[in-house]
Amino acid sequence: MSAATFNNSGSISADWQKFCQPENWHEKTSLVPMASSSELDSITRDIAENGLQNPIVLFEDKVLDGRNRLLACSKTTVQPKFTHFHPNGISAADFVYSQNLHRRQLTVDQRAALAAQLVPEFAAEAKKRQVEAGRNHGAEGGRGKRKLLPQNCGKGLTAAAQAAKFIGGQEGA
Repeated sequence: MSAATFNNSGSISADWQKFCQPENWHEKTSLVPMASSSELDSITRDIAENGLQNPIVLFEDKVLDGRNRLLACSKTTVQPKFTHFHPNGISAADFVYSQNLHRRQLTVDQRAALAAQLVPEFAAEAKKRQVEAGRNHGAEGGRGKRKLLPQNCGKGLTAAAQAAKFIGGQEGA
């Protein structure tokens, strides 16, 4: 797929509806469940009445955040706006969780399933930080300074404890 092209208002070219197809959703979006049918109807009504308040976020030319808003737009006459994800020190997965976890009404079972899915994500992020820290410390004789980024805040926690903490559980869980 070719890279998405934006006009000056943040709208994407006329073929924006291709992003309504699941194959055009970034793999990280699947870690958060879709809105239920009644929730999607509510989102659709709100967008029809008030317009789209938050743009759809694209990453690697796929929808990273805003699948439900995008589907709601497709059911109205509202033209969606798009923006690109800029990591700014966080991973695409952290962005998805941050944008969705606290504004969605997830059941206990959905939160537990999400925590189980987060464990490998946090473990992979920890491994990446270890490799980077090794590079930084090796270059400065073990005295490199570590940047304080959001993904570094799990220092000392296992991936499972990080996942539990992230979804609102206890650190020792």
